[in-house]
Amino acid sequence: MDQIPFLMDQIPFLMDQIPFLMDQIPFLMDQIPFFCKNLY
Repeated sequence: MDQIPFLMDQIPFLMDQIPFLMDQIPFLMDQIPFFCKNLY
């Protein structure tokens, strides 16, 4: 349980990253067909 304070400290940083991640979603969605094609 020693990790809990550390994780709590990380939350603000993670929250700051969310807008960036949201911006990446369209790009990731565009990549999905390409990856699926490569799987087969």
